[in-house]
Amino acid sequence: MKSARAEQEPKTVLGVAADLPRILVLDDEPAVRALFDQFLAEDGYQVTAMGNYREAWAAAKETMYEVIVVDLSLLDIDGIEAIRNFRSAFPRMKILAVSGYMTGCVPSLALRAGATSTLGKPATSWQLREAVYRLLNPTAAWT
Repeated sequence: MKSARAEQEPKTVLGVAADLPRILVLDDEPAVRALFDQFLAEDGYQVTAMGNYREAWAAAKETMYEVIVVDLSLLDIDGIEAIRNFRSAFPRMKILAVSGYMTGCVPSLALRAGATSTLGKPATSWQLREAVYRLLNPTAAWT
């Protein structure tokens, strides 16, 4: 019989949590990156947070992520171009485009570039969690 503690601990394979969705956060603002990392990790996701496109691209080539959260205002690449590149290389990855300027035609530009969904910043922890949950569970109800 398993102990209650053993039932609560996540499954691991070689010390790495198994069956937990992997999320890559790409945002060049350290405070936003840290908050998104914290919010998503609290929900049990395996989060990798990167501050520039080059690092995020290298991480995505090495690890299969289910979701990437991409800020549209990056210092080293246009966010729309980053989305196009990720979509082209990883067609099954869910992409959440985030921006403090999510007005006018910006959401449609992000979606046409390959984003699966969009989210305006500032975003509450609840909004981010709901957006990621819906990407990973498109037919489930958010409760």
